Amino acid sequence: MGQLWRVTTPFCTKLYQGIFSGYASTYIKDNAGDKIMPGAFQKTLWNWKTKKHRFPHIYWEHDIEEPIGICLKLKEDEKGLFLEGKFLQDFPKAKEAMKSIQQGKRGLSIGFFVQKCLFDQGTRCITELLLKEISLVQFPCNENARIEEIKSSSISYIKAVENIQCYLHHLRFYTNF
Repeated sequence: MGQLWRVTTPFCTKLYQGIFSGYASTYIKDNAGDKIMPGAFQKTLWNWKTKKHRFPHIYWEHDIEEPIGICLKLKEDEKGLFLEGKFLQDFPKAKEAMKSIQQGKRGLSIGFFVQKCLFDQGTRCITELLLKEISLVQFPCNENARIEEIKSSSISYIKAVENIQCYLHHLRFYTNF
């Protein structure tokens, strides 16, 4: 009489988690002649955290009708405005955006209002701004504003696949499957 084998293991069906990170803005002079200065994001980030209890949304090419993601983390560091985001995988444009970053479209851009600035030899040096949104774009004004990392398979997914392969091997061995 044969035995019934029942195997239960966690399994994730999505290879790509939709999580990415990079710089939404850096402290270089951009193609519009602006240079965001260190510290310019401090007040606006504090307002987002304390008053709105979230960070700005991420859009496709600055189109507020096309939300594609949310900010999980947003902080100012020595290079610029660091972002960790997650695509809203149920939105069609977000799916398109995920495919496009996997194919190399990794430019980021910010939508903002200047609060304080000064001019230095034709460059507008922005010392304080009001951040409105972040966008995935084809051509970023700030050439260093890019998605730098795309997180893929989680460790639990990899382990689940290995477990399934092991169970299938045993199943074939014991059942001549």
